[in-house]
Amino acid sequence: MTANNINKALGITESYQMPEALMRKITGPESVAFFDLFQGEDQKTDYFRDYFQENQSNRDKMKQDYTPDPVCKLVNILSGDSNNCLDLCSGTGALTVSSSWDGFHRCEEISKRAIPVLLFNLAIRGIEGEVASRDTISGETSEMWRLERFGKYSQIIPTDPTQDQRKYDKIISNPPYSMKIKDAKVYESDPRFSYGITPNGFSDFLFVEDAISRLSDTGTAVFILPHGVLFRGNREEGIRKALLNENLIDSIIGLPDHMFLNTGIPVFLMILKKNRESKDVLFLDASNEFEKDGGQNVLRTEDIEKITDTVKNRREIQRYSHMASLEEIEENGFNLNIPRYVDTYIPEPVKHLDQVFKEIAEIESDIRKTSLSLYHQMEDMTGTDTESDLQLRRALKIFKEIIDGPEEQKEMQAERDRGNIESSVREDLPGRNKLDRALSNERANRNHKESRTNREPECRDRSKDRNRSLVSAFDSRQIPGQISFKISDDNQLTS
Repeated sequence: MTANNINKALGITESYQMPEALMRKITGPESVAFFDLFQGEDQKTDYFRDYFQENQSNRDKMKQDYTPDPVCKLVNILSGDSNNCLDLCSGTGALTVSSSWDGFHRCEEISKRAIPVLLFNLAIRGIEGEVASRDTISGETSEMWRLERFGKYSQIIPTDPTQDQRKYDKIISNPPYSMKIKDAKVYESDPRFSYGITPNGFSDFLFVEDAISRLSDTGTAVFILPHGVLFRGNREEGIRKALLNENLIDSIIGLPDHMFLNTGIPVFLMILKKNRESKDVLFLDASNEFEKDGGQNVLRTEDIEKITDTVKNRREIQRYSHMASLEEIEENGFNLNIPRYVDTYIPEPVKHLDQVFKEIAEIESDIRKTSLSLYHQMEDMTGTDTESDLQLRRALKIFKEIIDGPEEQKEMQAERDRGNIESSVREDLPGRNKLDRALSNERANRNHKESRTNREPECRDRSKDRNRSLVSAFDSRQIPGQISFKISDDNQLTS
């Protein structure tokens, strides 16, 4: 239903009139007729969601952001079904509307502008329970309404505010993120906050502790919180340590950023349970599991199923989930930041050396081109006087030497360039390598033959001299009756 249609049904012209007009409609005698106007709409959708988010929500002071539908669905799956459910800081009721409508539901909200929409969303679905205008941190309740089934809708009955003493099997909450309070220390004696008091600027854990104090012995609480809760030190570190030592934290689930309409802040789900059998904590990083929808990231059905299956079966999945023992968490100083336990880094493949050197050569070439371009631009410059002009020319000369490099480098580059040219020519001519080898072998054989031909006269002369020496040596001995030697015309030694 569009904003204009809603204003028309309420009989108003301006959006600021909506809260009071809506309260009159849903608590007056015309409530059934008014609810009938919205029949045919999706019963799992908050009819006033876009209207309220755009015109009524207080992002700066109240930190109000509408909880996305997929996150609502995930929270309710993880928290399970229950006959009694508490929705803390319920806003307009998105989390409750996404849950089972059976049993008793209590919703608590402090915003006077959000409560009429919250009551409408519960009553039109026939949900039974109560709505309290309550300040979670102080615990004060100013107004309360009871919802009783009346036909297909619920009747809204104002009632006196009382202190809620119930224990809940299911608590769900999307509290204001890091809301500032004046003085948290005034609550030090409050038994609800026995695990510790937060800093004034970060009250997140106070909402968590209030829920734990109201959780049944077998209950489950699921909170949507900002990541700073996981790693901030000092008092918050002490609260984390106390909750872990009491074995209350069951799972930490990181979600994608940019899931909310008005903020890109990344959030996570904290699951808390009493009387857990296991003492480890499941860390899950689903920050990369989503699809884009305009400017928002949206959890798909398969993303929700993967998260719920991993949590239910306590699975260890590489780069997705990890079961951490209390000892491991203690070694990390009770820091619950998800990247400490789930490493999602995927190393880049190692490049081959030839590719690396090719990229280096391309970079050097780009540097040289850019330097030459700058050099040529500087050539067109002139000094304001003779001295400055001389300085410019000297600087240009130095710059050119830097660009060109040392003389030997230039020669080596020229040699490489010639080698590259010859190589490219060979590659361009089919069969050229075989021809080169054949010509090389032919030149080698020819050179060998020429060498032998040139050396033959010299060798013959040396051979004759050696033979004459032998003959002379034998003759000098003058041994009678012995063999005499002579040298033939073909330089052979004979007897």
